Amino acid sequence: MKPGGIRLTLALILFVMFVSLGNSISRNRVNASGGIWVSPSTSYIDSGYYNIVGEVENEGDLYLAYIKLIATFYDENDTVVRTDYNFAMLDVLPPGRRAPFRLSSNDVNQSGEVRRYALNCTYQIASAIPQQLEILSMDTYIDNLGQMRIIGEIKNIGAVEATYVKIVATCFNTTGFVVAADFTYASRVMGPNQTSPFDLSIDEQLTPLVNSYVLTAESYEYAMIPEFPLGMPMMFIVITVLAYALRKRA
Repeated sequence: MKPGGIRLTLALILFVMFVSLGNSISRNRVNASGGIWVSPSTSYIDSGYYNIVGEVENEGDLYLAYIKLIATFYDENDTVVRTDYNFAMLDVLPPGRRAPFRLSSNDVNQSGEVRRYALNCTYQIASAIPQQLEILSMDTYIDNLGQMRIIGEIKNIGAVEATYVKIVATCFNTTGFVVAADFTYASRVMGPNQTSPFDLSIDEQLTPLVNSYVLTAESYEYAMIPEFPLGMPMMFIVITVLAYALRKRA
């Protein structure tokens, strides 16, 4: 098979995996003050492990912290086979903001038995933090491993140091479902008015599914000023991946 055909086949296989294993959940409030929404989520198999990706949104007027997603996995007989958890990728979530999450069933054998899952969410109320991080620029390209790379620059516009500055990417397909999420750290310490570059990668198996993405950021001291989506046309991804395949063929 030609290299271009291999990549196209991989994209189609991944698409089928997402469609066949995807499991949407309705708007689901937990019984706690503040109010949080867990978005429709998507599931897929990676290296034999069952993975779930999605978003949480803070619908209340309080800051939330340590947002914990708990997944209960069921087999074809609707019997519980495993529970696992992970935290949203932002430690503190301001009102009206969203954060992605990704969690896995950490047992290969049990992952093969999973037919559906249910999600629950817990969190803590947090103190407000200033919004003093600003993403100045961003760009994307496909590297020679087939990964989508998101590069850019972030600035601390606050009056004190920002430590452990984290940039988080949420990636969506053409229908608006979350298909990938990841994060990186820009700098351990950024002084007032200092900038730092960042470089974040998305797994090469998931890159063909990405149509658009949103970036957000936080540090121990600050949140980011209100995030904005950067739509990335699928045509860019397709052309870039095909160009990479042609280079490899040559």
